[in-house]
Amino acid sequence: MSAEDYKTLISHKFYQESVDEGHLDLVDELFSPECAFYAAGSYEPVGRDTFKEYLGIFRKALGISHTIDEQIAEGDKVVTRWTVNGTHQGEFQGVAPTGKAIRYSGVSIFRFADGKIAEVWSSFDELGLLEQIGAIARLLDRESIEIKG
Repeated sequence: MSAEDYKTLISHKFYQESVDEGHLDLVDELFSPECAFYAAGSYEPVGRDTFKEYLGIFRKALGISHTIDEQIAEGDKVVTRWTVNGTHQGEFQGVAPTGKAIRYSGVSIFRFADGKIAEVWSSFDELGLLEQIGAIARLLDRESIEIKG
């Protein structure tokens, strides 16, 4: 497969069909069984099945839809900068659904081996997302914070 083929596979098969349209069974087709997924701030990867569970949680709780902002491909790697729009429609990180519109962005780096995704490094604005659904204010309990100056 060419670098352009890899870009198409990521943008259409993975983001659009698998994640946004909810065909998470495609993850088994697109990702190698030994695929390692690294989330932001973690040096311990999770496997394909756990990654698929994460995607299901985001879909159910946030009704996510990706826009591909930019892709760069070279050799066996594709870098994708993306934006998610959605609605907080289910419990997420202990926060009951708020019905609020959410928007966050991120970058994912995919590495291919033998035509399948073998490794993913992904980072997104998790703090911004948590702030949008009210999780940060809840954690801080703003009324109990005393500012001394």
